[in-house]
Amino acid sequence: MFKTFHRRIKGLDFWDFKMTAASAFVFAFVVVRLIPELIDINPWWWISLFVLLLLRPLYHFWILPSSK
Repeated sequence: MFKTFHRRIKGLDFWDFKMTAASAFVFAFVVVRLIPELIDINPWWWISLFVLLLLRPLYHFWILPSSK
């Protein structure tokens, strides 16, 4: 299964990834418009979630290649 996903992902280009990110942004915007209480959450929760989600990609991009 993972080999199939890997083969399919290798066929994607820059614009495919950017359009996927843009669609995720639009989906998040729609969810916030449907549930306005999400905006009232303390901003530190959003900042913490942002940092936690960013740790792994930053590690793979900056630290992992230097150890090879």
